[in-house]
Amino acid sequence: MTARTRLNQLLYSARATRWIPELSRRLRGSLADGLDRLRGRGRPWYVPPRRLMFVGDGDFVGVGRRHASLIQSHTGLDSSASVLDVGCGVGRIAVALIPVLRPEGRYQGFDVVPEAIRWCQAEITRRHPNFRFQVADVRNGRYNPRGRMAPESYRFPFPDTSFDVVIATSVFTHLRPAETANYLRESRRVLKDGGKLYATWFLADRAVAIRGSRREDAQIEIEEGFRVSSRRLPELAVAVTEEKMRELHADAGFSDAAVDYARDGRAQDIVVAA
Repeated sequence: MTARTRLNQLLYSARATRWIPELSRRLRGSLADGLDRLRGRGRPWYVPPRRLMFVGDGDFVGVGRRHASLIQSHTGLDSSASVLDVGCGVGRIAVALIPVLRPEGRYQGFDVVPEAIRWCQAEITRRHPNFRFQVADVRNGRYNPRGRMAPESYRFPFPDTSFDVVIATSVFTHLRPAETANYLRESRRVLKDGGKLYATWFLADRAVAIRGSRREDAQIEIEEGFRVSSRRLPELAVAVTEEKMRELHADAGFSDAAVDYARDGRAQDIVVAA
């Protein structure tokens, strides 16, 4: 178990202290933003303030571009595609797709963190109207514990067969079993015939392959095929066996699920389903 995960378990161990990690992240980010201003270090418009970077580690632009490249190669996404980004965060993948999706293309993103969506609307949509974002007030123990809607019954706010590609990066790594099943069903529902789902997972079978990955910490089985690192906050890190992952995809109506296993410093496995 990594030191970071042990600390998260301690901080999230009581409901009354769940706000501590979030407050700490915001303070660190605000301090870093302030230091950048004092040093005269500007940031391009497409890079959000550090206090808003609540999902994923590493370079915001670099990680986004890497995912965009992988999405293109795995799904065949082109400039005219319609894309849904589930759990879009603060626009990491959206920013990287701006040069890819020309005005004839369409991007829709939703997330449970209102502040992130407001930034995306103000900075990205204002400049690129074909990129649109909305808040999903869905309950999540880590990112939106007071959310109004239950994730296991949440219906994506889009009609059937609306998108060529659905993206879900670092989403299934934070969902419980019933929530995972529902998000897969909804992804299948909104995909056009021949469309593809590009998603990242912690596949529990690969736990020994990546040193330092959170999947190594996910050893508590909460349901057959599902392992977590914290009983009190399962959404902290969720790993799924490959067998269970394939079963879930089949139940949701997908006919195929191809795996690109984590490598080259990438901690999460990519699953492309059609």
